[in-house]
Amino acid sequence: GGHQSMLIVGALFIVCSTMSFYAVVHDEQKNEIAERARRDPLTGLFNRRAFFELAEKLEAQNAAFAILMIDIDHFKSINDNHGHLGGDRVLVHAARLIQGAFRTDDIACRYGGEEFVVLTPGSAQDAAALAERLRSDVEHTQLIRETKITVSIGIASRGLHENVHDWMHRADDAMYQAKQQGRNRCCTAP
Repeated sequence: GGHQSMLIVGALFIVCSTMSFYAVVHDEQKNEIAERARRDPLTGLFNRRAFFELAEKLEAQNAAFAILMIDIDHFKSINDNHGHLGGDRVLVHAARLIQGAFRTDDIACRYGGEEFVVLTPGSAQDAAALAERLRSDVEHTQLIRETKITVSIGIASRGLHENVHDWMHRADDAMYQAKQQGRNRCCTAP
């Protein structure tokens, strides 16, 4: 009787341990899948949906943040001259430079195509200093032979009672202003 009890307890221990192990593995896989759904597969930055979820949470907190709209200048010509693999290489490199130029609590996103968005705590002046550093880093990087890569950046701080979409629209307008003024520059929205 004692021998059988020990075998049953041992078997139950093995079954429970196995079930616990699979539950932990399942939770980790579920979390990994959820995180992958929030990331751009090429650059590893947040995707557009995740960006808006995070931005709306910050909006609800009424915290002081600035937003940067970043566009790679003449990206179509990069794709035309170096193929889509060359373009992808530029996008991945730009994402790495963005991650390196900003802090870990900043929210960086590949917004679409060759556009990126960064949400950073602080004022437009703080964001402008970070943006200028990024612009300079990109300009001084030789990634593809005989091709100069630059970015145009629009910056806007959140106005009173302004939702994230209005705020982004002002940053986008500032980015287009930077393009109209000759590209490879940063402009701050009024």
